[in-house]
Amino acid sequence: MKIQIIEDLLQIFYPKLCLICEYQLFENEVFACTICRHDLPVLFFKDATNNEISRKFYGRIPLEETNTLLSFSKEGKTKKLIHELKYNGNENIGTFLGNLDWRTSHRKQTIYRSRFYCTCSITS
Repeated sequence: MKIQIIEDLLQIFYPKLCLICEYQLFENEVFACTICRHDLPVLFFKDATNNEISRKFYGRIPLEETNTLLSFSKEGKTKKLIHELKYNGNENIGTFLGNLDWRTSHRKQTIYRSRFYCTCSITS
């Protein structure tokens, strides 16, 4: 009970803010508000063997399949999350992004693999 009161008081003076839009988060939200999470630019390549990522790495390293989850743009929502992870050392962002249930996103045709060999962020 006392801990909850202290947490509520801290929330008044130091509210948890969405990393994307900087509005105050609700109790069950983490890092990004529901609106920003819904608006994340989710991508899906129908062909995991012949897509933009595959073409970019063709001949450089051996790849079987490639895919991407989010589109990265200069002023986009993804940029804020990646920069928080990369430059501010907030490793929990990586867990947050990894735990998002991409299979139930608005794109119903996604392919889900149980193993990932490598995850990397690539900018052009």
